[in-house]
Parts: sequence; structure tokens; C-alpha cells
Amino acid sequence: WEHYHMKDTDYPLYLSTGKSATGLPDQIIQAKYLRPRIIIPTYNNERLMYWQARIFFGDESNKKYISASVENSNAVIFGMEHLYVDNPEDHPLYVLEGFFDSWHLNGVAIITNTMKDSKIRLLERSRRPKVVVPDYNKDGMNLANQAIEQGWGVSLPDILPANDICKAIELYGKLYVLKAVVDATYYDFEAKLRLKDFQLQNYKFFT
Repeated sequence: WEHYHMKDTDYPLYLSTGKSATGLPDQIIQAKYLRPRIIIPTYNNERLMYWQARIFFGDESNKKYISASVENSNAVIFGMEHLYVDNPEDHPLYVLEGFFDSWHLNGVAIITNTMKDSKIRLLERSRRPKVVVPDYNKDGMNLANQAIEQGWGVSLPDILPANDICKAIELYGKLYVLKAVVDATYYDFEAKLRLKDFQLQNYKFFT
């Protein structure tokens, strides 16, 4: 848990025992494959919609994520309860790629590195101003450009050489990172200019 800067009581995450309850051959194989992974469930009104099994310890050469959707994953995001809050104009909705980064910002995770139309429509239901906080890699820059196309904000916090929120908290501490996200949030034409300048200055991270 320390790697993700969370306590084991912060969110209902699970670890597989590696054993199948049914004894069916396919499920035995799947259970063994899930054993070194942490399982992250996604809920909507306490209804399980999706889960993702992520390598947490062991052989990092294995596939990093295994995912399964109980419902259509094109319309699944983590943190749907954050779409609707009191005084929404005063509380930006931070949109990130992964669960752990979004958890630290009380935001939502799109669970992929590209927003499908269905997820954009889902996010647009919220009256909160949307702010994408991209990972600092090529896919993250594409996600930031998507945000600008939607008229949303983009945050480009000063956290390098960390390339995501969790790594930044490990390097600089949570208070610094939270302030950096707020201080480096841009909208409209300024967001476009800042993103272009950011990519030019840090091109080695995005090639």
C-alpha cells in the first residue's frame, strides 16, 4: 500500500488467493494468473460495474492489467460519485487515466488512455469544470489534446521527472502535488499554448 500512498482501509481493494471456488479448469488457470495482482473494483451506486487486476508485486514482465466488465466498459469510469457535488462550479472535476492517481485528487479515472464518445458524454453530465491531468508520456499528451478539443481544462503540474501523480507524491509529497495541480491548471487558448510549450520543453518524455 505504501507504494500507492494509501492505507488498506481507504478503498475496498482485493487480492486473489490464486484458488478457484468451482474447480473448473478455465477458472483454475485464471485464478492462478490473478494471484500476484491487486483487484480494483469499480462501482456505481454500490453496483459492481467493472474490475481491473493490476500487477502489484511479483513478475512485472507479465501483462500489467487484466480487466473485466460487468457492464459496457465504454461507459465505465472510476469515481462516478464525484460527477455530482454541491456548488459544482467551485470544484473542478479532475480526470485521470488510472485509479490510484484519480483517488489522490478525488477525481475520476477513465481507465484507458483515450476517451471514447460514451465516456465524454458521461463526464459531460457533470456541471463541474472538467480538468484533465495527463500522465507525462505520449498517450497522456494525446489525452490532454482531447481535453482541449472538448473545451475542458488541462493541468500540467511541475512534477518531472515523475510522470504521474503517484510517483510525484512519492518524490515531493502530497501537499506539494495538490498545490502544483491547482497552480498549473489552464483553460481555452492558454491551455493549448501551455501544452505545446510543455511538450517542446520536455520532448524527450514523449518520443
